[in-house]
Amino acid sequence: MGLKIGDFDVRSAMFGTLTLDGGAMFGVVPKVLWEKTNPADERNRITLATRGIVVRGRGLTILVDVGSGDKGSAKFNDIYGIDAKRPDTVLQAMGIEPDEVTHVVISHLHFDHCGGSTMVQGDTVVPTFPKARYLIQKRQYAHAMHPTPRDRASFMPANYEPLEATGQLELVDGVVEITKDVSLIVSDGHTVGQQMLRIHGPERDLIYLADLVPTVSHLPIPYVMAYDMYPVTTMEEKQIILDDAAENGHILVFEHDPFHAAAIITKEGRNYKVKEFVDL
Repeated sequence: MGLKIGDFDVRSAMFGTLTLDGGAMFGVVPKVLWEKTNPADERNRITLATRGIVVRGRGLTILVDVGSGDKGSAKFNDIYGIDAKRPDTVLQAMGIEPDEVTHVVISHLHFDHCGGSTMVQGDTVVPTFPKARYLIQKRQYAHAMHPTPRDRASFMPANYEPLEATGQLELVDGVVEITKDVSLIVSDGHTVGQQMLRIHGPERDLIYLADLVPTVSHLPIPYVMAYDMYPVTTMEEKQIILDDAAENGHILVFEHDPFHAAAIITKEGRNYKVKEFVDL
């Protein structure tokens, strides 16, 4: 599979699944509504994908988000229902060697997005991609180093501190252009300094939504996670992105949707609906 956007080939990279509390994933939305599309297990957890994308073109190989990784303990993996693959092995199965990756874009530093950034090698933890520049927003990194009691459990230093030790960490600030037509845009509702990759194409753009809109089921504006630090900000940011996407036919990539990688949406009144699903 895969998709061509301008000069770039885009492919989905599945790094596994995890399960999180359905109520937490949908905030104030009643279970009777969200369980229609995302049924819960006996522990009230719903299954979520950890999906990255690989963007190749102009001599670059850009990996966006890397899943949970394989460093978690058995207890940790049980709590979050993690079934994860190390991202280097996933890319090798796609015919891409780890040292071919030029950039790793980490949307934010919650463990299910950045756990695969590093791996255990002998007695140490090292970057998974030895030649890559790891791009993280400066404000997100500062927050991860000093999280609040509310979100402390989401941040694990072993996922990102080794990147600084090897000199591969590159802190960026705000909207950044990686190369012509490939940029990073920022949203702050879920966590400060979350960044999303946007590829500008000749006909339509592709936007990797990260946790701004984690699944197709989160398209309605009020469907906001309880994990979000600033839920009203999330709703405002969602509306801007979704209005643009619906008007211009942009392709939206859903990181956590267990069934669908991407879609083109339309707007009917105040409601956003899938016009067509897109294979990556």
